[in-house]
Amino acid sequence: MSLAHQDNPFESAILKKKIFHLLVGYIPPNFGPKRKTDSKAFKDEPLVIQNDSYSLAYAALIHPDVAANHKKSDAHMPSIKLLNEERESIFTGAMMITMFQIIYLTILTNYFMNGLEIKHSSDFLVMIPRVLSCIMMHMIVQPDMRQGLRLMKFAIKHPWFFIVIKETPEDPSEDLPNYDKADPSVVQVVDEPAAEEEDVDEDTGMLRRVICAFLLGFFQFAIACTAQILIILLLFKQPAVTDVMIKFVSFTGVTKFDDFYAANMTEHPIKKAAGKKLEF
Repeated sequence: MSLAHQDNPFESAILKKKIFHLLVGYIPPNFGPKRKTDSKAFKDEPLVIQNDSYSLAYAALIHPDVAANHKKSDAHMPSIKLLNEERESIFTGAMMITMFQIIYLTILTNYFMNGLEIKHSSDFLVMIPRVLSCIMMHMIVQPDMRQGLRLMKFAIKHPWFFIVIKETPEDPSEDLPNYDKADPSVVQVVDEPAAEEEDVDEDTGMLRRVICAFLLGFFQFAIACTAQILIILLLFKQPAVTDVMIKFVSFTGVTKFDDFYAANMTEHPIKKAAGKKLEF
């Protein structure tokens, strides 16, 4: 056979590759005519800092100078400078609320220790509050689930918002004690260098803060999702209409602990971030 009648192995491999892509439903980006895509159609909506303990603790981790550089209008998050004590208090409060919610949900699982038994009811009046309660339960926790996902996404896409915050040193011109007439032994004790703090690299510090911010969003999403499932299963175990209504109203409050805590933080400076936006 002459070379003129032989197939080009390179062209044959390209043809086989294109046929394979068409069969599996995958079309490579460089195959076929190029299409113009509108970048605005795929732009993420801005992250809104909600008035709950998770979002406020999340905002406390953001560096104030970075927030000031990305502020485009009054609707965006301003530069909020906090003391380390204020920043630690809001983050500790968020972790405390997280532990409360986890404990309550763990206690709630005791209803299912003997197995998951959904009681079927022949009374149509019992099914109405069951179905309506399930719909309302999803409407209540859906904002928390959505906010938790967006907090995690923002922390992953914008880690530079969480660089280490170095507190401004105190004014050295403040009144210092007069050691002229002091006991030399006391002066020697006072002048001894204090224990050195842990020297954290900037990249390591930013990574730790990003992980903390990510965990805030994760806990908000996971707790809301778990509470929804457990409460819906619990409602379908109730045989009477009044039991369904009472259990729905009482256990729904578990998902609102973070809102109750944030509502009582009336004088905390981080409340200025509530309702403000962060652009993706």
